[in-house]
Amino acid sequence: LSVVEQRLLREGRSGRFCLGDTPTLADCVLVPQVFNARRFECRLDHVPTVLKVVDHCMQLDAFAKTQPSQCPDAE
Repeated sequence: LSVVEQRLLREGRSGRFCLGDTPTLADCVLVPQVFNARRFECRLDHVPTVLKVVDHCMQLDAFAKTQPSQCPDAE
């Protein structure tokens, strides 16, 4: 996630999402990585841009409704 953070900052294309203000495949693969990092209690304070992007993603039904806590068969 540190590399993703650095790349988002370096390329300057990040808006609400990884590559601007519309979610892309990059966001679709980032969200599960952060979910698992939180699940395994990994340190995330060094990736504030990544967390901001994930928070924006989770405001969308397409992301919120598919997180494991919303899918009973995923537990």
